[in-house]
Amino acid sequence: GSFVNASDRMWNEIERLNTIDQRNKTRREAGEQQTDCFAGTWANIGPFFNSTTDDATAANHNSITPGIGRVAVLRKHPTQDILYMGAATGGLWKSVPNGATEPIGHRWQVVGAGSGDLFPTMGIADIAFNSTGSTMYVATGDRTRGFDALGQNSYSIGVLKSTDAGTTWQRLSNNVTWRMLVGTTYQTVTPKYLKINRLLVNANGDLFIAANIFVDVLEKIVGASTNTANNNVYGVWKYNTANNSWEQLVHFDNEVCSMEFGNAAQTAIVAASVRKQIQRTT
Repeated sequence: GSFVNASDRMWNEIERLNTIDQRNKTRREAGEQQTDCFAGTWANIGPFFNSTTDDATAANHNSITPGIGRVAVLRKHPTQDILYMGAATGGLWKSVPNGATEPIGHRWQVVGAGSGDLFPTMGIADIAFNSTGSTMYVATGDRTRGFDALGQNSYSIGVLKSTDAGTTWQRLSNNVTWRMLVGTTYQTVTPKYLKINRLLVNANGDLFIAANIFVDVLEKIVGASTNTANNNVYGVWKYNTANNSWEQLVHFDNEVCSMEFGNAAQTAIVAASVRKQIQRTT
């Protein structure tokens, strides 16, 4: 037999994708459907950039498409035909279909108007629902940026909860405490900054977050491990309703970027960090 030349195969794949990208660009400019490089077809539903009228505006923005910010998360309602979108610094939005001409994703409206000025510039890092969809949770903050005082455009205030489809919201709890895992015991810490990258709700209504916190006085914590370099604490946390606290389930050496349930019963979680770590907890 013979070995496959990996370099040639990679270069051929790059050329193939570039060809598809160029063809889709031409079709997009002509208002046609775009082909997916795997299967099926994709239709560009916007937002659209008008090169004739928007050039002058674009010169005054950091975006090639003026007025359009970063989308952090898309989540579909578990039982209804509603798609929710969280923006890095632009609040929570939803899209509902309006007949055959406007399927889901075409028209968007802001969510949370009943909460006054709570949502317009708030970062939404993730969205989750209970099993019936009657309760919605959002993790606040800008998860698409760095984890420090200067790097985040929208600071996190924790998790918000709504039981009326997003009309009104309340913080999951006031005066919540954070219990960091030190060895086999917990020690209460006070985060100065908080970044939530993932939010999960199991069938029992238990809440889990992949969160990274910065603790200003971490050097004073007895038994703090090397997992807390630079005063950062990384891990998966579970909300304890009995004592109103987030309790760390597992340590990570660096930022936890994502997590999912590891089985159908939702009794296990698999989490991954931005560098070299995947852990499973039950």
